[in-house]
Amino acid sequence: MPCQRDAKGQYLFDLICHHLNLLEKDYFGIRYVDPDKQRHWLEFSKSISKQMKTQPPFTMCLRVKFYPPDPAALKEEITRKEKKIIGGPMPYLVEPLKH
Repeated sequence: MPCQRDAKGQYLFDLICHHLNLLEKDYFGIRYVDPDKQRHWLEFSKSISKQMKTQPPFTMCLRVKFYPPDPAALKEEITRKEKKIIGGPMPYLVEPLKH
């Protein structure tokens, strides 16, 4: 997904959720692995490029971050069946827009 170099994590998250037509976003986050193989959640208030220790393109995954206490209370069927949407990590390649 093309993204501005200085885009915040929230922008990318909203872009992915829009692409998936995912409205109940509170349960999801974006995770990435740094060069030392450590997993991190992308912070939505910070720019993507400042959080990454590598050069673009970046590979990130949409993951379930929080599980609701009562999954039956979820409004969207797509959120209740998150394993079918995600089926493991859903990788997104993020690269800067070319000017």
